[in-house]
Amino acid sequence: MAYALRDLYGRKYPLGMKLQIGSDPHNQVVLLDPQVFPVHATLWEQQGNLYLQDGSGGSATFVNQALIQGTVALRMGDRVTIGATLFTVDDLNAPVAAPAPAAKKGLGCWRWLLVGVAIATVELVLLAAAGFFIYQTDVELRGTINDLQQLASPQSYLASLPTGTDQPGPSILSLSDPWLPGGSTGSFSQHDETMVETASPAGDAIKTSYTFDIMEQISPEWMVYNLVEDITNDQVIDQFESGIVKGVIYSGTKTCSVSPDPYAGKHGIDDTPQNILSNVFTGHVKRVETGVTINGVIADRYELRRDNFASAEAIIDFQSGSLYRARDGGYLVQLEYVIKIKPQSWAINTSDEYSTTEPSLVTFHFDRTYVPEGTLTAKVPEVCAGQVK
Repeated sequence: MAYALRDLYGRKYPLGMKLQIGSDPHNQVVLLDPQVFPVHATLWEQQGNLYLQDGSGGSATFVNQALIQGTVALRMGDRVTIGATLFTVDDLNAPVAAPAPAAKKGLGCWRWLLVGVAIATVELVLLAAAGFFIYQTDVELRGTINDLQQLASPQSYLASLPTGTDQPGPSILSLSDPWLPGGSTGSFSQHDETMVETASPAGDAIKTSYTFDIMEQISPEWMVYNLVEDITNDQVIDQFESGIVKGVIYSGTKTCSVSPDPYAGKHGIDDTPQNILSNVFTGHVKRVETGVTINGVIADRYELRRDNFASAEAIIDFQSGSLYRARDGGYLVQLEYVIKIKPQSWAINTSDEYSTTEPSLVTFHFDRTYVPEGTLTAKVPEVCAGQVK
């Protein structure tokens, strides 16, 4: 049997003596994805059997949603996930099913033919007008049609991606667009903040802020800095700060802890944008503003709707929401929203510290700034500054 890998666009990649997948342009399948290693996976057929060898060090290759390491055997129908791309093991020579022939219709009585044509014409005009109105006003309908067009002609979709800041993004954007969570470099700084305003079981006002500040850089060597804070009613409840420099972890706020990095050489890029988009949102958004500058990046603003939330049933009041997409590269630059949710309905307000009757006002803000590799300065907690070698 001749095996092939089939992607979500229906393209097939034959598996001959060897098929390599990765970010290196010399691979047979090249994935421009910051989560993908240069040679991420190698597949080959031997004596009628198919095998896959992981090249990510056991950290980023999945078969049927299970993380794998080393070499595994594959079977027809297995799903292989590499970064944000899903492949299915398929038969290279599987025939394409021909569409069923349309049923023939009788012409009916000739005397009523002209009347039937006139009625049908009026109905078609009315249906076309109604369809055009719905298409122009229904974001999800337009988005679904766009998705189908992309599946039918993936090369045209790739050719339509922005190549400069003078080209605005698409008028309707899918929140599952593979380019949205990605970026052009593994070097960036990121800020993520969620603020919850609600009441305690006793009725007292509570204002809690959860912030995450991250800085990462892959080359010339791996470097990362994290600051996580939990602040309630202007009081710091919890704080964690750490930095990784030259394979050593430095952490602490009052005293410094130093330890070797157990994942040295196996780190992947922070996937916060992908987690936000895949776990919190769904559907499509409409472009409402063009040429907005965010952190020095020219972007287009897309308006979020209540229905874009995967847990929309928990939302009492949707107040605002915007997503900013970089023109050059098509990645997520900034995202923010303000909503009011039912008590004890999301993980963010599910706790005995919060009221079971009062709703919560949630304000969320995320932004990420990419910079060229090698331009970030290594950072560690202040208490560890004198211990960095």
